[in-house]
This record gives sequence, C-alpha cells and structure tokens, in this order.
Amino acid sequence: MKKLIVLLIGFAGLFAFPVSASAAELLFEFVGKNEQDSFSFVLDPDLGPDKIKGNTFTFKKVDVVTNTGTKAQTVNFYATATGTVLDFNQAHKFALETTNLFTGTIADPVFFTGTYTMRKTFNGVALGTMNVSKVASSVPEPATWAMILVGFAGLGGMMRRRPAKEDRRFRPYRHCQDFKA
Repeated sequence: MKKLIVLLIGFAGLFAFPVSASAAELLFEFVGKNEQDSFSFVLDPDLGPDKIKGNTFTFKKVDVVTNTGTKAQTVNFYATATGTVLDFNQAHKFALETTNLFTGTIADPVFFTGTYTMRKTFNGVALGTMNVSKVASSVPEPATWAMILVGFAGLGGMMRRRPAKEDRRFRPYRHCQDFKA
C-alpha cells in the first residue's frame, strides 16, 4: 500500500508544475468583394516564422484554401510604418495592407484577433475584410490528462479498499425460517 501511495504522489508530482498551454492556432479568413478572391489559412504561432529578413517574416508551406482548392504557399508578413502587408509567394498582385496585425518582435510575433479592412498595397483600394480568430484545440493539456488519471486511480483505490457492507434493505421473509417458497 505504501508503494502505491508513493507511486501516486510521484506521478502527481510530475505534473505539479505543468508546462503552460500552447497558444491556439489562428485562422485567417479573407472575404473579398469578389468570391474568387476569398481565401483562408491557419497558422500555429507557437512554431514561429520559418524565415526572418529585415522587416519581413515568412511562414513556409502554409495550406491556403481558395475557391480552386488547397495549395501549400509561402505567406509573408511585412512590417511597415503604416501597418502590415500580407503577401503570398512574393507575388505582389496579392499583397494586402492593413493596420498592424501583430505586436512583439519580427522573430516572435503575437497576432491580434479581430476584423481588418484589407487594401491593395499600391493604390489603397479596399478589397475586402480579413478576420483573424483563434481555433480551439480539441486535445487536452498534459496536466488535464494527469488529473484525469490520478482521479481514476484514486477512485479505483477507494473502491478496492472499501469493506463489503451488509445489505440492509428491508426483506420481510429474510429471518423467517418457516417460510419456503
């Protein structure tokens, strides 16, 4: 019994100081004035940019979903004096500018959630809106799994150690020796 208690305490001690939860993935949804201009993609901010150069950070092999399907593309973010420029595969025809989408450093950007008006970089014509939102994770944190396992182990231990109790429900013929069915 002592070994079991020590084992449970040791197991619980492993998760006494859980690692902080990872940030939720971010969903970027652009709704253009024309339906064929709309796209969406998901970024995991914990992974950080794949490439950093000057005022630009890049996420490579991002699955961008458009009306023609899903394609892995390079997504570039440029920090400018007036805001953030979003560009795909450095094809400037898709370059969109908005107010700041992130804070922090280029090496470790922290994106804001919300809805932003996206404009063409060179002439400022509004092309649509970008909605940045968090995607909830469906996998519990390790500390949550640990609490579940410790709880089940505790219940199992209590059930194993519980003495069997006499059945005290009322049975009228229980003590009657003469009655036979």
